[in-house]
Amino acid sequence: MTITLDETVYDALHRTMSEQQMRQFIKELIRAHVFTNTLDTGYQAMAADNEREAAIAFSVMGMQQALRGMEDEPDLYTLADLKERWQ
Repeated sequence: MTITLDETVYDALHRTMSEQQMRQFIKELIRAHVFTNTLDTGYQAMAADNEREAAIAFSVMGMQQALRGMEDEPDLYTLADLKERWQ
């Protein structure tokens, strides 16, 4: 199969990635549009895994218990403590 791209699109892709990366990018882009139900099927399978769901619930509960009461603690740092800001 041959795929034809607009020259400006090809040039832009070629400036940012190698030929192999372009092939992979195009393949993944097409796959996402062709196999739209794959993600839904995966999520349904994960939700049906009772052991996994129980482990996640236990993990969430543990994190909630570990963080309980922290919202009442004073802030240790303010914006004035920053030495550098990223924009």
